[in-house]
Amino acid sequence: MINFNVAKTATLSNVWGDQKKLVEGAKFGLVCRRRTTAEGTPGAPEIVPWAELDLITPPITSRAFLDEMNRDLKGYYIAMGSCTELTGKELSERKRRDAIGNNGKPAAVVHDAYGTLPSFQAQLRL
Repeated sequence: MINFNVAKTATLSNVWGDQKKLVEGAKFGLVCRRRTTAEGTPGAPEIVPWAELDLITPPITSRAFLDEMNRDLKGYYIAMGSCTELTGKELSERKRRDAIGNNGKPAAVVHDAYGTLPSFQAQLRL
């Protein structure tokens, strides 16, 4: 994900969202939780990119999941930094979801989708 890193500034591929989510000044990070299957049962763990201009951390509803005993648990949030400059073309939501790799698509599809993502400059929080 990190292509170039000097003095805590990095160029990243944009898996965080379109210009409604990831804008200059927006905070971004990763939400770690369990997926909920179509039947409503707990699935495999997943890592979901999260970005928002007006919030510092994702709301509890973005991190919540059910465990095997049907308890409502809160996932973890890993803060990564803030966006300083957007570059490249408009992000396709389908390509972004494919590039994340959480949809069960083959590795070749994930790799191809990731290579076409636009990039952005970020101030990393280390």
